[in-house]
Amino acid sequence: MGRIDGGVERCNVQKKCSICLFEKHIAEQILIGGLGLLPLALLTQTQEIHIDTSFIFSLCWLVFMISIVTMALWFYLLKKDIVKASQWLYLTPVAGYVMGYLVLGEPITRYSLAGTLLVLAGLRISHIRWREKKV
Repeated sequence: MGRIDGGVERCNVQKKCSICLFEKHIAEQILIGGLGLLPLALLTQTQEIHIDTSFIFSLCWLVFMISIVTMALWFYLLKKDIVKASQWLYLTPVAGYVMGYLVLGEPITRYSLAGTLLVLAGLRISHIRWREKKV
């Protein structure tokens, strides 16, 4: 449901602000995908949904922060510099390790640290090379 609401909101915002055509298509894809999955979700739902403050907070977090804000930030970064924006995707596993450690108490192993160091070193090298080519 959150993805459907996010898709509708994104389409409404785009009509008012005349955001680029590419972003409009992404919002429409989210909306159509959410509507297409809705019947399947309703048919396969096995647990009762309890609507309480935790549910509402989680739904709002997913709709606004995870869907709308992150997509807007991503498209903003793509407009500024597509190469730098794509390099940030390599930090996703690193952020996952950190959030797993902070939120879930997951241990950070030496393999996780080694992988993180390799990712950071690769990003640093690519950033230096990109800067040299740009000058």
